[in-house]
Amino acid sequence: MKKSWWWTLAVVVLVALGFPFVRALEASSGKKALEASSLPSGYVAHHFVKVGDSSSRKLIRYLAGRGRDARIREVIHLINGDSETEMGLLRFGFEVESLNGEEAAAKYPLNVMPKLVVKRDGDVLYEGGYGLDQSGIPYGDRRIIDDVLANRTINTSDITSL
Repeated sequence: MKKSWWWTLAVVVLVALGFPFVRALEASSGKKALEASSLPSGYVAHHFVKVGDSSSRKLIRYLAGRGRDARIREVIHLINGDSETEMGLLRFGFEVESLNGEEAAAKYPLNVMPKLVVKRDGDVLYEGGYGLDQSGIPYGDRRIIDDVLANRTINTSDITSL
């Protein structure tokens, strides 16, 4: 009886640990990290981060700690990243685009790093830094996403670039 209990526990642990890894492998092989049916229509938050930059490194840790916001599609554009960082972000539910510095400069207007761009159906609703908000929260992305989803005007007066 005790042997079957250990086997059951071992299978449960392997399955629990295996799913994020399999999901990350599927996403990195060109498949979507998220099912299209589970995403809110038209809303996308683009996070531009550059590996090696101290502000981007802090932001990557913050995003991994909070995980993907289920209400909006979130894409992390990882510039000069490595596979370990990419796989970690995929495990937390983010879509990841890996680029080298030249590809990023040719594809996106990146005048500041890190950078947040929130769009609805291709229209830019917010573009800028993460900064401190008046409540003292170090990253204002959740408040910005809340405002976008509620169709509120985004108050950028208290947002500064990092």
